[in-house]
Amino acid sequence: MNSRSTPALGRPAREARVLLLPVALSVLVLAVPARAQDKTKAAPRPKPAAVAPETPQEVRIEEQKDAYFLTGIAKRQQGLFREAVDDLTVFVSGDERNPDAHWELAVAHALYCDARPTAEGRRKAVEHFRKSFELSPGIPRVLPPSAASRPAIVAMVKDAKKAAGVVTETPTALPIDAEGLLRLAEQQADSGDIFEAKKNFDDVKMLPPPPPIADRERVRSKLEKAVKERLVQVQSLESSNIVGAQTEAGRLLKFFPDEPVALETYVRLQLRYTKMAMEGIAGAKIYQQWRNAIEGFMLKGQLRDALFSVNTLLFSFPRDEYGERKYAEILRRNDEALRTAEEAFKQQRYEDARRKFEEIRNGFPDAGPAQDVISEIDEVRRKLEATLEREQERGNLAGVYTIAKDLGSKFPSHQRARDAVASAVAGSNAKAVAGTAALDAGRQYEAIEGFQKALEIVPGQAGAEDGISKARGALREIKARMWEGMETIPGGTYVLGGTYPEAKPKNKAASLGPFALDRHRVTNAAYRLFVFGTGAKPPESWKGGDVGPDRADFPVTGIASQEAESFCRWIGKRLPTEFEWEKAARGSAGLDLPYENAASGLRKQFNPFSEYPVGRFPGLASPYGIEELVAPAFEWTSSWFAPYPGNDDDAVRGIPPRTFLVVRGGARSPGMPAASKPLESAYREKRKPERREADVSFRCAAATTTPPEWLASEPAPEKVGGGEAAAPAAPAAPATPR
Repeated sequence: MNSRSTPALGRPAREARVLLLPVALSVLVLAVPARAQDKTKAAPRPKPAAVAPETPQEVRIEEQKDAYFLTGIAKRQQGLFREAVDDLTVFVSGDERNPDAHWELAVAHALYCDARPTAEGRRKAVEHFRKSFELSPGIPRVLPPSAASRPAIVAMVKDAKKAAGVVTETPTALPIDAEGLLRLAEQQADSGDIFEAKKNFDDVKMLPPPPPIADRERVRSKLEKAVKERLVQVQSLESSNIVGAQTEAGRLLKFFPDEPVALETYVRLQLRYTKMAMEGIAGAKIYQQWRNAIEGFMLKGQLRDALFSVNTLLFSFPRDEYGERKYAEILRRNDEALRTAEEAFKQQRYEDARRKFEEIRNGFPDAGPAQDVISEIDEVRRKLEATLEREQERGNLAGVYTIAKDLGSKFPSHQRARDAVASAVAGSNAKAVAGTAALDAGRQYEAIEGFQKALEIVPGQAGAEDGISKARGALREIKARMWEGMETIPGGTYVLGGTYPEAKPKNKAASLGPFALDRHRVTNAAYRLFVFGTGAKPPESWKGGDVGPDRADFPVTGIASQEAESFCRWIGKRLPTEFEWEKAARGSAGLDLPYENAASGLRKQFNPFSEYPVGRFPGLASPYGIEELVAPAFEWTSSWFAPYPGNDDDAVRGIPPRTFLVVRGGARSPGMPAASKPLESAYREKRKPERREADVSFRCAAATTTPPEWLASEPAPEKVGGGEAAAPAAPAAPATPR
């Protein structure tokens, strides 16, 4: 329990029994409920030695119901209106002709209805007021101050009087000012109602404005005189009815605790009563009353009240086996309740723990720091509720689910937590459904993203892990297929450069190692799989973010060099260097055009300035089987534009280094006049790498035609935007040819 030492909860004070307090209060428990005496609780007595069990005496139902009447009145005075209604209802059910019981039950109903207004509550209050007037029409009745100050309750009494046919006006409401209350106390003292007079006299100091001191002293003198007269009556009653005298002395001691004669009289009567209780029939009756009260308190779980009654019984009947056994049982139940509550708190079952600590606080002898624990539990709940509210305001369903689940586990009946969990689960389900739809549509990236978001909200979301696995499996198959159709370019010498100013000087002895190159340029259909698999930005040439079926087999254009490189790395390849591209196009013989040696009839069918789907003219492939190396669109390479070694052209040498990338393979340059023949393979042009050029496409290269091993394993999650895939980096491109 944080800084609190929890084992201290289960240590009731068993060191000694307070003797004088049970003497002073033993009769009071029969006159008023023990709960009203919580603040003066008797300390538990030491544990006695084990005694042989005794056959319990029969509990008398009539006497047990009397206890309900007294505890009901006390609970009403404490403001426990619902509990007062329950206890008084039990008593009235066994004594329907008791006008006092109906009056007290009506007052309890009225106060509870005033706090929680309902039509049924008002009806019950008026009904019992009516029965009280009908059963005792000649007895004037006065509402207690707590009820008389409420107009709604006064109206109930008037309605009940009217229904009962009571004509004589009786005071139903008390004045709520100090002077009026003091006058009422004086009237009650004069009439002998000293207990109500004392209560009202004490309440005067709580109401403004304060009455004159002389008036207060006059009423005080009358009260003292009335008390002395009542003490004389008690002493005269001592010889004929010791039980009645003792009861009356106890009431006097309760309302006038500073009256020494009352205490002296009560103690004397208690000692006489104890002696008689051990000898005569009156003692047996009182003994049975105590047993009835103890059994009733224990059945209702009011162990604090039961312990007080046990202590008082054992004072009057020392070493009574029944009392000793009940004392041990109370302490055992107290310890068990504390252990159970503490365990629930340690397990963070806060709702269960709070309920148990409330029971301990309200009815157990050793409550310990129960209220502190309850406050701590309430603080935990408030913090979780505040955190949940913040996450809901942010729209963070993952946070909502986590906090709501935590709140619900600690407080299972928390409706807001249940609603929040249901809302988060619904959001997770929606993401999973969207992921399934994207998977069915071939949008693997959207599917993975949807399933991952579903899992972020609700870990273990049904079908999400399986959906991610299916999407990644589809991506593996797509990437594997994109390795089909590569050609191996053998290493060796070739002719590099030509007569173009940027391509001088011509090098007939350039040399490169072996590598592999895609037979075809990357198509819109292939790039579409990349976009759907990674969430990359679609090319600008696509309308509405997708390519139409009529353009699926055409080379993709309108992408920056970084996007082209990302595509190649996504499948484990790279962009070719400009030297690799030129060797693949010209072969070892240094052809000006890749298809120079093709049949003239086939060459006549091909227009290098027109667009065609890839694979349309396989007969026009280069000497190494690479197709579409001449087309209206250029191809990105990974080489920065720089002059060849030995080039003395000032314009070429004046170009800033690492500013432009080389593009190859275009049939016509935008910066050159139109010509009837396409540009030769030695032609090289510079483009800014970040530009998404409408006349630039690309193809991929690799060290070999064999896919890397990681391509067949489970890939890491794809990244969003820019086509940046999480695949391992491709091998570095070869340097300038030797």
